[in-house]
Parts: sequence; C-alpha cells; structure tokens
Amino acid sequence: MTPGPTLILQLPHCKHLIKYPTTASGNTVGARQWSDGKMEAPMLPDAPPLCKCPTDGKLFWVEDTEIIAEWEFYNEEEINEEWAQLDTISEPSEEDLWAALGTELTNTPERLYYIRLALWWAGNDHIRNRQRKELSAEHLANLTEFEKMLSADDDDESTLLRAEALRELSRFDESVELLKNVVSGRMADFAGIIRDLAEQQYSVVVDINFPTSHLIEGEGKSPLKMEEECPHEMMLKLEKDLEAAKARFLEEYEKRMRR
Repeated sequence: MTPGPTLILQLPHCKHLIKYPTTASGNTVGARQWSDGKMEAPMLPDAPPLCKCPTDGKLFWVEDTEIIAEWEFYNEEEINEEWAQLDTISEPSEEDLWAALGTELTNTPERLYYIRLALWWAGNDHIRNRQRKELSAEHLANLTEFEKMLSADDDDESTLLRAEALRELSRFDESVELLKNVVSGRMADFAGIIRDLAEQQYSVVVDINFPTSHLIEGEGKSPLKMEEECPHEMMLKLEKDLEAAKARFLEEYEKRMRR
C-alpha cells in the first residue's frame, strides 16, 4: 500500500480544518469478500465519504467540505507544523448512522443509499465478529427499506445486491427467481453462490472465499467455522475459480458507489 497526499479539509458546519488521508495505490492481498458486498482489505483502506468531526462529533459529507490543500506530509520540503497538529477524520459509529436517518444527512437518494448500506454492513459485522448469529429486528427493518431502494434498478450489480438482501430477509424464493435475470458471464459465478445459499434457505452473510456446498448438511455448519474444516486444496481451488468473478463484481460495485 502506498499512501497518497493528505487532504486538508475545511468542515462546512464549524469551519475547522481536519486531515483526510488518502491512498495512492493498494492491493487486495489478504482481503475477505462477503456475500453482502463488503470487502475487508487491510492493504486497500476505504476512503469514507461520510465522516465524523473528532472535535464536536458531528457527521459531514466529504463532498461538502472545501479542500484547502493536498499535503505531501512525507515531503520534507512541505513540512507544515500547523497541519501536522490537526485532528484526523474518524468514521461514524453504528449509533451515528442510526441517528443520521431522517436528518439532512440523507437529503439525496444517493446519501440515504449509502447510510442504509452502511447499516446493513454494520449489522452483519456483529455476525462476522461472532457477536450475533443473525441480524437483529432493527437491522432487518433497515434491510427491508434498503431492498426497496434497489427494486427499481435492473443492472446486474444491483440485482445481485438485491438478491442477497432478499436472501438475508429469508425471502429465498424471491432471491432465486431474481437471480434468473443474471445471465452475464461477468456476474454469473457470484450469482451462483447466492443462489446456492438461497436454495438451502440459509439467511446469514457468508465469506465467499469458502465453499457453500456443505451448508445445511447434517446439523448444518456455519460458514464462519469453515476455515478450520475446509481442506486446503479445496480452498485454493475455490479462490482460483472465484478470483475473476470477485474482481468483476468489485469493479461494478465501486462504480455504483461513485454515482
């Protein structure tokens, strides 16, 4: 990973200056891709569009700020002690995201989309971190509203995301039926994973780096435990088979998030 310049931003609500680190280049080595579209990539950190001011705790959209400077902090000729002492942006907590619903922070469909998606991922983080076995009622209600936002879109990426939302809402037949529309070779492999899970009536987010064919066999196995149970050769084969499909999915997903 190569760091990019640090942006010096002026916040719209308080006029404070703050540091916003960027990444010049990165990679997905060691990354984990989940069925809800979230990717955890240590070598490719996110550039969050919604941030939190560490001074007063208020949320703001980066696109609403004014870029004062692009600071190459590692360049000795650009040493700026004042900027070096500035606070760095922080990301909103799950509680912050819940509080943002119904406020001016959701004043466009794109912003509401981002917050509801972030809340979906936050709910699944409790499962990823083994704090819960399923989404809470509150998170299911949010996911229901998010799924409605996707219903008007007909591109493959939106269809896949909606099918996954339907699966996690236990609307398995709807998920399988929707995936019949995904015939593009770019997305077919990923669609097959979601279809496999829906047909097995499995509603929990999964790490798509691991096979799904063993789910609901016998007493049923959680995919979160499969790291210890899958043969190494099977894991390597799956990673090879899915690598191209994952890359294509992420490319399409990132295009959606930039809109």
